[in-house]
Amino acid sequence: MANYSSATDVDKLIKKLIGAHHTNLHGLEIRAVFVDKAQRHRNKVVQGTASIIRGVPAMLALGETNSEGLQIGLVTIARSEWKDMDASARERLVDHELCHFAIEFDDQGGRKLVLVDHDITEFKAIVARYGMSETDAK
Repeated sequence: MANYSSATDVDKLIKKLIGAHHTNLHGLEIRAVFVDKAQRHRNKVVQGTASIIRGVPAMLALGETNSEGLQIGLVTIARSEWKDMDASARERLVDHELCHFAIEFDDQGGRKLVLVDHDITEFKAIVARYGMSETDAK
């Protein structure tokens, strides 16, 4: 079972990057945690993930008394990877994970946090042979 811990260094970097590049996320609860060991997905190391916590778990995490409309963007970083990264690689990883968060508006004008997929999808071999195409960027 994975072990999680607070990630105050990542939280500071999140604040910095929201101010510089992700101003659409300003005022929303975006938090970070470390997971002790990186997972693998399709034989690749997963350095970080982005997810959204809503409802009762968000209510408990925020110390609120009502779960209606509560949401937390959660950035999870593999500590086993983080410890070997330089400052530039760390910033790139956190910036990447923040790019997964977007905002949708409800009928009352409230902001709802949603997850988005990567903008570019292509195999390295195809890019090496043909370069990037316009259809690679969704």
